[in-house]
Amino acid sequence: MIRGELAHDSGDIFVEGISVGHDRVAARSKLGVCPQFDAMDGMTVPEHLRFYARVKGVVDVDHNVQEIVRAIGLDGLTERMAGKLSGANKRKPSLAIALIGNPSVLLLDEPSSGMDPASKRTMWQTLMSVSHSRSVLLTTHSMEEADALATGCGI
Repeated sequence: MIRGELAHDSGDIFVEGISVGHDRVAARSKLGVCPQFDAMDGMTVPEHLRFYARVKGVVDVDHNVQEIVRAIGLDGLTERMAGKLSGANKRKPSLAIALIGNPSVLLLDEPSSGMDPASKRTMWQTLMSVSHSRSVLLTTHSMEEADALATGCGI
């Protein structure tokens, strides 16, 4: 419902004061989404990030992509086809896509699933460094991850 894919029966959902029910496109422009399933195809990691940056209307695409590649720890994967990455490494570009355009709200569904412990810690550090200036809705089965990242909990 927050993403505007399902209609709500009553009430309304606002993202930065924008009604999801009345102006879904504008509300979505404030969201960064990391779905549970990766949508990687026949492009390199930077090509994916550039594509999503352009879709989101990012002004300085190359700078934004470089900063996110560095922050997520994708430096060594920039020449590889995203669809050929290991499962754990496919999660990194998915999180990077969610961060493109510096959205005020992040919706993260199992962002660290399949990651090795070191990659999880890097991802957690990245999320902790950006979460102070935005709202983050995280779904996870990992109590360790919830303990490391959450300031509130819902079951």
